Amino acid sequence: MRGKFLLHPTDWVTTVNILKVIMIANLTPPTDNLYKFMAIFGLLLVLTSVIYPVQKTIEFYEDIDSMHAEFDVLSTQRIALQEYTDTLVTKKPLEINKKELEEKKVEANIISLKLNSLNSKVQRTASLYDWLFKLTQLTLASGFFIMFLGFILWYNKVQVHNDKLLALESSLTLKKHTPPTTSEHQ
Repeated sequence: MRGKFLLHPTDWVTTVNILKVIMIANLTPPTDNLYKFMAIFGLLLVLTSVIYPVQKTIEFYEDIDSMHAEFDVLSTQRIALQEYTDTLVTKKPLEINKKELEEKKVEANIISLKLNSLNSKVQRTASLYDWLFKLTQLTLASGFFIMFLGFILWYNKVQVHNDKLLALESSLTLKKHTPPTTSEHQ
């Protein structure tokens, strides 16, 4: 797990590199029209809310797998240590090395603390993943709403009028460049 924050500095670098690729492709944000900007921004939100969680899900499962492996190792160590201390206790009182027994009890406590710490780390990671999932749902819904609203407003308030103007201009241009017919001369 990378910490409490969703974005690690390397994630910002990846985001910046993606933005550089977009700018290299000479795609400038559509500032000529608010509705077009809304549509493109909503589309970017949708793409981000689909791609970013997939990346984080992969990292989440990698983190959980490593924590489970560590948990298994610690559990095995604890069981072996418990068995060893049990054999020490079953010995005759004169044969028991009290110092060794105390060392093993301390070692068992350390392993228990590590297991508890690991368990809380797994819970925090799962909680963070749940929060990311909820944020993704919100971002995805917002992105779709903004995108569709932007496209609908752009089409209805701008594009329809531009299409009418273009049709009018083309009909006027055709009339200017069309030679008169013989019936018009007489």
